[in-house]
Amino acid sequence: MSVGSYLEAIEYCYESDPQQGILAVQDLKTSLEGLSNHQTDASIRKLFAEKKGLVWVLLQTCYKKGNDWSKFTAELIGLLGYVVENVDCGMENITALLLDHLPVIFGKVEPRSNIAGVLNLMSKCCEVLEEGSGPTRTGLDSISNALYRSLSSKNRQSVSVINALCGLVKRMISCSTLGLERSDAQKWTGYFFSNLQIEIVSKRSKKQAPELQVIAGGFTGLDGVLGVFPDLVSESQISDLFGYLLLCCNPNVEVSRYAMHHAALKLISRHITLMKESLPEKHRELFGNLTGMLGTKNAPLRSEVCKALEALVKQVCCLPAGVISKEDTLYYVASLLELLETPHRRQIATVIQCLGHTARPSRSYLSPEKSYLVVRRILSASKLISEKSDADYSAILPDLVRALAHTLDVEEGEVSEEMRELILTPVLFLVECYPAMKGPVQETAYSGVQYLLAVLYNRHQDSCSWLLDKITYQGVILSGRDPFQFASFWSDLLLKYSDLITDRPTKIYIHRAVFDSFINNYLVAVEKLNLPEIDDMETEDSTESCDVPMYQNLVALLACILSTIGEDSRLEKWSMGILRCTTKRTHHAEEQSFSLLRSLLICSTEFLSEDPALEREWNCLGSDLVNRLETLVEGSRISAVAMLLSYPTSLIKQNTALFTTALTEALTRGVSCLPLARSAVDAVRGLVDTGERSILSDSYPTLLPLLNAYLTSLDKRNDELYGLQRDIVILLGLLGTYVTKAMIQPDIPELAWSQDTLRVGLPLDIPLDGLFREVVEQTTSTSDPQTRVVLCELLHSLFLVAIGTEQRAPAKIKVL
Repeated sequence: MSVGSYLEAIEYCYESDPQQGILAVQDLKTSLEGLSNHQTDASIRKLFAEKKGLVWVLLQTCYKKGNDWSKFTAELIGLLGYVVENVDCGMENITALLLDHLPVIFGKVEPRSNIAGVLNLMSKCCEVLEEGSGPTRTGLDSISNALYRSLSSKNRQSVSVINALCGLVKRMISCSTLGLERSDAQKWTGYFFSNLQIEIVSKRSKKQAPELQVIAGGFTGLDGVLGVFPDLVSESQISDLFGYLLLCCNPNVEVSRYAMHHAALKLISRHITLMKESLPEKHRELFGNLTGMLGTKNAPLRSEVCKALEALVKQVCCLPAGVISKEDTLYYVASLLELLETPHRRQIATVIQCLGHTARPSRSYLSPEKSYLVVRRILSASKLISEKSDADYSAILPDLVRALAHTLDVEEGEVSEEMRELILTPVLFLVECYPAMKGPVQETAYSGVQYLLAVLYNRHQDSCSWLLDKITYQGVILSGRDPFQFASFWSDLLLKYSDLITDRPTKIYIHRAVFDSFINNYLVAVEKLNLPEIDDMETEDSTESCDVPMYQNLVALLACILSTIGEDSRLEKWSMGILRCTTKRTHHAEEQSFSLLRSLLICSTEFLSEDPALEREWNCLGSDLVNRLETLVEGSRISAVAMLLSYPTSLIKQNTALFTTALTEALTRGVSCLPLARSAVDAVRGLVDTGERSILSDSYPTLLPLLNAYLTSLDKRNDELYGLQRDIVILLGLLGTYVTKAMIQPDIPELAWSQDTLRVGLPLDIPLDGLFREVVEQTTSTSDPQTRVVLCELLHSLFLVAIGTEQRAPAKIKVL
């Protein structure tokens, strides 16, 4: 059946047969899942017609009573939700239509389970809005007004509906593009505080049981308000809110459901900074409540407690010295050290984080001996976790390294050898576990390592160098076994900067120090590898025990890093060493080595002309490589040619024949390897763009005819070939007179156009009908004025050649 047939069945059944209507809706959903995007677009227009569409049917059935009608309505709501969530096409009109009618449906629908379905549908519409398409502010306002009327109506309220509605209001307020108006948000803020005052204060004074879901809804709604309109909440309301949170985050409250606790804890973790005026008097009480809740057996709740506790301690430790006293600071340190005895891994990670935050305010009160004691206790607790599970230990490592850095940052003077050995073990294990970490955890990890290095650098540079050498050597060895797993470790450590380091010179120093240490340990590791001599490569004994695979992995890793290094790196001091090390061992990893040399050459372009010795090395390598191209296997040969095509202008001027050979090889083999042909065209285009096109003036008659093989292909389905053809035509136009000179040579006999094939019998054997068609098509289709001018110049040059050739041709074969 078609979508239209299912819709007709649904429209027929809504009047008298809800059970058949349920089946029709289910079949329609199955049908939509199997449609293509184009078919879905046409079907959606039918389903959401203003008359006799799904929304119209829902408006007729939502108020009907009876179990079958309720199920029919639920299926319709579910189908609408599926369309909004899964269909991409036509969403602006769909969401606009839904938001026009959902307030009416919300006011009529029965029973409570279907009310939840309507709320879920509204929430999905808001998700579309958050993604930047669909509903208008008018639609949100109508929903907001309908929700507010419902919540204000005494005969319609239920605690579950109130909680769900408050969550929906939070989502509407938080919409990044077209959220609720400020006036609407202010109206809802008053409602949230009113509910909290009734449930937490009034009922408590009357010794009545509060509705915990209503409290949860109030906290959830205020979470949205504080995130977008924090100025709507007055200082007195913030103070009241802090008091409500104190009462609700009570470890002595026994409840079977934790919606209220979850909402309160999320509010604390996200907005504790807004409550800093209430902290001086009440922070210890809230700290005690949160630490008391750490022992809960509910894992999701314990996770929220940890987030709230870390946010609280961080904010308290940021208070001015006169606000948080010595007794408060020592209280936090002592309490947190006691909490390290917990068996829960997530709790230990949080406590370690908190101890890191207390390091700075406790600096004036703890002696170096006590600070080292804190470090030892942190490491001792982490060691207990490591003995239980490597996975649990790796999970706390990023927070552990950060806490160690925070703690060591408050000390002055040289770091003792004992302390260096203590911090080495977790740091090296963090490097080993890095590939298994997820995005946010990896960010914490590399940021913590950089911060620890910065702390050591500021205290004692030798300690920083010592630890960095250990880290990079461990990373190089691990990368040799699996380079792709550890590529993210090096890219993060080299290309990203820790948000914990605010000093720009320190950031640059750490970046350069990491890069220098990596290259140094790379060269050291390569020298230690067991690599057979070239004469022994074919023997079986030499391949069984050698480290050739590790060397190949290391070369691939270095090539990847060099292609992405930042501007703060100082490659010039290492360029010669990398070049000689790689050239010496090219036969062990030919394809990878040439890729590495290409990356190295590209990175060295800026300073290459300032180092004559380095230029000589590259020229010797290029000459040697050209002489033995025929001996290389296909993949290595292509990689070698690509490397030669990367030679900068300064080297090309010194050895034009070498570059011409590479271009000839690339254009000859590029027919079956288009990326290689692309490299050749880009290399010549680079000379043209830098004003150096005359370098190859003697080589164009040899090179340009090789482009014929690419221009004569009419395979428009190959986007890569089509783009290459376009760039070749543009290049020919940019070369201008060089094309003309290459086409008319004194040693070529009389030339003319063939009437049968419309070819110009030149060294550049081009079928004119195909070329002109290609150039004209590109000229008329391009939107770039400069490209259009270049193409027109090419047409002009070709016509001049054709006309001149025609005039020189014998009369009997003239065709113009």
